[in-house]
Amino acid sequence: ILVLAQIQPEKYKKLVNCLDLLEPIFFVEQDDSVATVIKTMLKSPSRRVLVQGNGRLILGISSPKDLLRMLISGNSAATKVRAEIVKLNAN
Repeated sequence: ILVLAQIQPEKYKKLVNCLDLLEPIFFVEQDDSVATVIKTMLKSPSRRVLVQGNGRLILGISSPKDLLRMLISGNSAATKVRAEIVKLNAN
């Protein structure tokens, strides 16, 4: 970016203005607890988090809608997540 500022200062000014529009990025690990994911989502302005695994590899994006979809699925994982949310709500 600094090279761009020296070579094409007008384009650099436009880029800097665009960078101001970007939101901070929030990450969770693939093996983080649901409580950690929810707390991280609440910190994120977009309420979305990037899921990473094996270091810096991005596995996907998770949103509140994804959590709700999983919760109403009725599978055994949903039961565990519900229990963890109840425990989180009690604290």
